[in-house]
Amino acid sequence: MQKTTVMRLLFLLGLCYAALTLSFSESLHAQPRKRKVIEPVDPAPAPATKGTKPLDAKQLYTKKQQELTKSPDQILNLAISQYQESNYASAESLLVRYMSLSSDEPMERRELAQLMHAKTLTKLGKSADAKALLSSLRLNTSSATIRQEADFDAAALAYQDGQFFSAARAYMSVAGAAWSPADGNALRRRAAMHTLTLANVFLKRHELIELLTSTDSPYLSVLLLDAFLRRELLLTNPALDSLNLFASTLEARYASTLSPAYRTMLESIRQQIAQARSGTMRRFKIGVLLPFSLDIFDGLEQPSLGEKMMLGILQAVAAYHRLAVGNRIDLLIYPCMSDDSLALRTMLTELLERESVHLILGPAYSRQAVLVSQFCAEKGVPMLTPTATDERITRHIPTSFQLNPTYTVRGKVIANFLIESLGAQTFGVLAQDSTYGKLMAEGFREAVLAAGGEMKFYGILPTQLRGISQALAPLKLKAHPQKGFPETVIDAVYIPMSNFESIAIAVEQLKFYNIKTRIIGSGDWHDPLLLHQYRSIGDSVIYAIDSHISPDAPETKRVSDAFAAIWGISPDLQFWFGYDAMDFIVATVIEKGITDRADIVRAIRNAPPYHGHRSEIFFGGGNINLKMHIMKFQNGKLTKLQ
Repeated sequence: MQKTTVMRLLFLLGLCYAALTLSFSESLHAQPRKRKVIEPVDPAPAPATKGTKPLDAKQLYTKKQQELTKSPDQILNLAISQYQESNYASAESLLVRYMSLSSDEPMERRELAQLMHAKTLTKLGKSADAKALLSSLRLNTSSATIRQEADFDAAALAYQDGQFFSAARAYMSVAGAAWSPADGNALRRRAAMHTLTLANVFLKRHELIELLTSTDSPYLSVLLLDAFLRRELLLTNPALDSLNLFASTLEARYASTLSPAYRTMLESIRQQIAQARSGTMRRFKIGVLLPFSLDIFDGLEQPSLGEKMMLGILQAVAAYHRLAVGNRIDLLIYPCMSDDSLALRTMLTELLERESVHLILGPAYSRQAVLVSQFCAEKGVPMLTPTATDERITRHIPTSFQLNPTYTVRGKVIANFLIESLGAQTFGVLAQDSTYGKLMAEGFREAVLAAGGEMKFYGILPTQLRGISQALAPLKLKAHPQKGFPETVIDAVYIPMSNFESIAIAVEQLKFYNIKTRIIGSGDWHDPLLLHQYRSIGDSVIYAIDSHISPDAPETKRVSDAFAAIWGISPDLQFWFGYDAMDFIVATVIEKGITDRADIVRAIRNAPPYHGHRSEIFFGGGNINLKMHIMKFQNGKLTKLQ
């Protein structure tokens, strides 16, 4: 016992010394990052009728009478069901009624109702009322589970109010000192992930130091030190001695406690500190723009898109750092959620001019990517978005690139496959107006005509589809009084629709008009329910998708296992968007020592095909990825053709 107490005292003294040294160093050398105004996650309250179909007076009366006759327990269950279906106004009404009837209900159920009421108020945009309810619940609940979830939701509200340090401390408390990758609790895992996100993106330097010195969690300590190292090495005069003291102290205290993956992370931190001390590192700076949204707990493993992509990017960079001695990737991760062109320009001016980044990775959404692309083009800075699909991002802008094919390119890709791989020569198109399917149809037709194919018919039909006769007019079909329509053979008919009702009308009427063809769908068909429904009307369909993970592929399994060793779960699709994008930059630019911005643009445009985990990447001299996966669904079985 005495030895343990002494060791803990020495550990705390070491951390305090490091913190004091860092604070002193900050006052002497650091130029604090200018904090940016972050747009609220939900700038306007959700409409009260969200997810609720309008009821007439009789239906409303019947519904109210049914609710009045239910027991309190039934009312609570119905309220939870309404919440899960996004009928938040109805859920709130039921929860208020439950609380008025629940004096004899079990305490655990009443506290659950209070928690659900706070969640409902949050969804309705009544954050002040939600905070008050959560505050009372956190103080008075007898359930540790309820308190922990209330703490998590309170942290989310603090984040949404811009109180990032308060949110980080609350998330860190929810994760707890005992959290590890082996902890199967989704709430605590998400709290740990959110703590890391805040540390990497939102916290000020002194706040990150305070978190690092106050946590008793071995695993959070390593994650926070890794985030702090990333931020500290961006400074002109990083506090390397204090960083090394932090690392040494953590290693001495937790070396026998940490899992192999975290020991490797700690060793990598020590290695990076040593390289920074040598002063000979070759550095490559990347500005990363991602959307971050930390919301109340929903019971699922669903971090925000930006958080998932960030974890993929960080893991790809960590893998590079372990192998590339003497080279370093500096990441400057900024939240990008505002459509305000002035705010975006201010942020980009900081990244491009003050920080002199070599490249911008992001944004994820088209509405921001269009604006960022234009500004980067003015400065001659390459921009690569992993997910955005708007045609305007790269139109007449040679410095920007889209890893996710635009809708026009998607149509071209499937058309070229049909021509080059299946020998198709005659085609038809049935698409709907006012949808992105129209853009796919345009790309499909353009590729067919460019290859010398014949377009037998091309129909852009109303969104409320009733029939396809107008689209088939060029075929001049005439029915025989007894035999019906004569057989018309067309090699392929492209139907880039997403609604099964419309798909069914199109396919059944092709049969009615006796058109023998191969049905070609779009990526929206890659849905288990839609494909199951399609089996009732069609034998097979071919379509192109932008993402396909082969979890048993050796390299993919290696990366997936490495992620699981850190977080205890397998990565999902959004992780791979981030990982592949970063790994592509490493392979195409960084490993070749290219740092000039114009040379980076040329290297990306002319790079040979890169075989990623999610998708192949090949720009072919252009600015939009030309590669997709070609899938075939036949007799209930899905196979990959290309």
